[in-house]
Amino acid sequence: MNQNLIQINLEVNGLPRSVRPGSTVFQACEQAGVEIPRFCYHERLLVAGNCRICLVEIVGSPKPQASCAIPVNPGMKVFTDSPRVKKARELVIEFLLLNHPLDCPICDQGGECDRQDESITFGLDRGRGKNNTSLITMVANGYEPKRSVEERDWNPRVKAIMTRCIHCTRCIRFASEVAGVSDRGTSARGVSTEVGTYVHKPRITELSGNLVDLCPVGALTSKTYGFKARPWELKSIDTQNRRDGSGSEVRIQSRDQGLLRILPIENDVLNGSWIDDKSRYSRDGNDKNVRTNCLTHKENGERKSISYDYGIELFSKSVESSIVNSNKEEIVFVVHSGLPLEAQYSIYDMGNKLRSLGGKVSILSTEASEIPADIDHIIIGSKAGLDDLGKADFVLTIGVDRRSEAPLVNARLRESYLRDKVEIVSWGNKQELTYPVNHIGSNPSALKDFINGENGKANRLQGMRSAKCPLIILGSQLDNEVNSCVSKIVSILSLLKTSQNGWKLIYPIYASASSVGSRIIGFDSLSSYFSNNSSMKLNLITIGLDKADIENSNIISSICKGEVNISSFTYFGYYFDPRVNLANVSIPLPSWYGLNGLRMNAYGQVKTIRPAMGSGNTNNSESRNSNGILMSSSNFIPTWRNESVRNSNRHSNKDMFNTNLGKQISGYRVIENISPTPSIHDYYIEGHPVVRRSSRMQECSLKLNKNQNFTN
Repeated sequence: MNQNLIQINLEVNGLPRSVRPGSTVFQACEQAGVEIPRFCYHERLLVAGNCRICLVEIVGSPKPQASCAIPVNPGMKVFTDSPRVKKARELVIEFLLLNHPLDCPICDQGGECDRQDESITFGLDRGRGKNNTSLITMVANGYEPKRSVEERDWNPRVKAIMTRCIHCTRCIRFASEVAGVSDRGTSARGVSTEVGTYVHKPRITELSGNLVDLCPVGALTSKTYGFKARPWELKSIDTQNRRDGSGSEVRIQSRDQGLLRILPIENDVLNGSWIDDKSRYSRDGNDKNVRTNCLTHKENGERKSISYDYGIELFSKSVESSIVNSNKEEIVFVVHSGLPLEAQYSIYDMGNKLRSLGGKVSILSTEASEIPADIDHIIIGSKAGLDDLGKADFVLTIGVDRRSEAPLVNARLRESYLRDKVEIVSWGNKQELTYPVNHIGSNPSALKDFINGENGKANRLQGMRSAKCPLIILGSQLDNEVNSCVSKIVSILSLLKTSQNGWKLIYPIYASASSVGSRIIGFDSLSSYFSNNSSMKLNLITIGLDKADIENSNIISSICKGEVNISSFTYFGYYFDPRVNLANVSIPLPSWYGLNGLRMNAYGQVKTIRPAMGSGNTNNSESRNSNGILMSSSNFIPTWRNESVRNSNRHSNKDMFNTNLGKQISGYRVIENISPTPSIHDYYIEGHPVVRRSSRMQECSLKLNKNQNFTN
């Protein structure tokens, strides 16, 4: 019989209820719609049962019980609103307030503090403390003063005021269970109990910002948000994470045209309850070195500010000149794969129109690699998500730095290992992880030995073949030889029918928010182009790139070495960089948090990205929507003035993707690429342009990598 059909019957406040086996009394009450206060309980952490505020009365029990730690039994009768329960909760809350400083007016948690809410709803309406008497009188009458705890700096992102701590141990359990950093715990006992770090030195964890969300009081708050605003003053936009390929659900909050906070939204498929620190704290890089006007070279080499329309006209004239000289010049678009799909498709369509006019055109994406065509359809079609990692019983990771490129994936793999002892095999550079893995090597021959069962790797291959739900996690940088091995592994597992019943066999990790969409549209790989460049002159057009993107892709180095002859350089972007000043024309785009449109995440899901309030120059008249690049250009190139081309750039819904882009999901080219080393070397300052400009991320990199003590 299906275990999901078996139900346990009980009574909650006199009403019959049915819950699945293994549920706790707390969960049964929640399903019945009864509000149970909690401090230590969290859905994604193990049960501690030490705050005692979730007490309920169970018939037959001599005293109230902690509902979060008691499993349901058939015929159980539970009361959550009896006088006995109410009195017990009042006493617990009063006990928790004995040593609390009650400094709500200056606490950043004010307005969204669980302790405030529970105290008002379930606590006493008056206090019994004698705060106005002298210390001597208090001690003589049996009263003790409130205790205080020395403040310690946990890391550059989280501010710890542990006098407010109520010892719920959420932070301890998160660090040990999810982040895998077991350096936090409690010391002393009774009234002297303190929560802190055992060793007062930096520990690198990519998920520490979630401690702020977990803390039910104001003991742990965000340093970057401190004394900036109150929750009721903020404007919120629910959207997707722009920084990586997972498309995590986030809430961006702003006030007075400034981004103040980025918080996670609960989503089991994309991010669970967490987001990584770069997504949370790098927002200050959005408004650093902002450029809001068009620029062009003057004859003496200085920069001159020009209108947006004139900048587009100069750009269009340079393109027309390259078409006329197509036997000597090639037009090369280099597009950041994080741009919305509408903008990317507009650029792709623009390239097709230029080809129809006789131009030689290449359209390149900053995404580092191409995945073999025979497994690409598995990724796009299956729409695997973060929740699938918890179902896998064997995991093979290939060419991915999990802690740097995908911290949430790393946390979910740790959870699977701790819960089910899932075997995890890793190929690629060795990494310091938060769980044991079987590392088989870092060169292609080791992967071939794994496939052939040689050099002692036969047992691991057999374990993967016999697994019911094997999973392959692919990194963002793979070469042709490794891709060939991946195809063989997929072929073996497919023949064994392990991908039946809707199981997702491949889990990809990408660095950019729309990298899958750029490959579906038909962009070529950037990294191989400038290593195999021709002798033709290039009309270089970069869209959405910053200085680091340009330098890392070997564009500038190729120009400086004389390997590439640039006839014209047009820069569409948001930031003001010295190297970008080499451009003949610089045209501003909306900020990364001001972009809107569609993105396809790593799981093949199309999501709408909404512009955040207070995201820089989104309202500036000189910074047009990136989706309108071709619309502006079409005013100056007569061939593009037909209505069909204009309409192709006006799409802003999922129908555009399904009708135009979806038809192009077919055999992608496998392009020679770089060696399979992790693309992220310093987690805090590499990756997205916003991250590289974040002062907070630069501070974290400096202090953690040099093992300096944390400061405010």
